[in-house]
This record gives sequence, structure tokens and C-alpha cells, in this order.
Amino acid sequence: MMREERTFQPPEKLSRRAYIRSPEQYDKMYDESIKNPEKFWSAQARENLDWF
Repeated sequence: MMREERTFQPPEKLSRRAYIRSPEQYDKMYDESIKNPEKFWSAQARENLDWF
């Protein structure tokens, strides 16, 4: 079975506006979500959801 190993960087203009700006930031957030999911998702909800 073939496996793709390449990565492709998005245009810098897009990266600057992205919520997750780097693979390192993604990895850090992923690790936090696994180690302490209640704390992680609580913070995500507080910061990113608007409750009406």
C-alpha cells in the first residue's frame, strides 16, 4: 500500500488568518485535548462559542 509523506504549506496570507497557524500549534492542542479533554473543550467552548 502506498503512503503519502509529503506536506504542503498553505499560502502565508491564509496562514496568518487561520485559527491554527502551524503544525506545532496543532500538535500542542491535540495533546491537550487527549490529556485533559474536559478542560480543553471547556476552554474551546468559552473562547469560540457564542451563547444566546
